[in-house]
Amino acid sequence: LLDNSMVMFGAGIKDGNAHSPQNLPIILAGKGGGAFATGRHIRYEKNTALCGLYRGMLRAYNIPLSVFGDSQMELPGLSDPAYQGITA
Repeated sequence: LLDNSMVMFGAGIKDGNAHSPQNLPIILAGKGGGAFATGRHIRYEKNTALCGLYRGMLRAYNIPLSVFGDSQMELPGLSDPAYQGITA
C-alpha cells in the first residue's frame, strides 16, 4: 500500500508558546509510486521552505508548478536514496 501512496504528518508550529514555524517535525511515509526514497531521516538547512516538500509531492502526481507558496524549488534529495541532507 505504501509503495503507491504518500502520507504526510506534521504541524505548522513547532513551539506553541513561541508560535515558531521554524524547524518543523514532519514525517512523510510511502514511496508515492516511486517518487520518493524511503527509510531516511533528512535534515535541511534552517529557513528551508516547507512548500518545497509540497512541490515534490505534487510532482509525484505529475502536477508541474513553477512556484508554490514561498518555494521556488523542490526540496533536494527526495528521490535520491543516498541523499542525507545536512549533518550536525
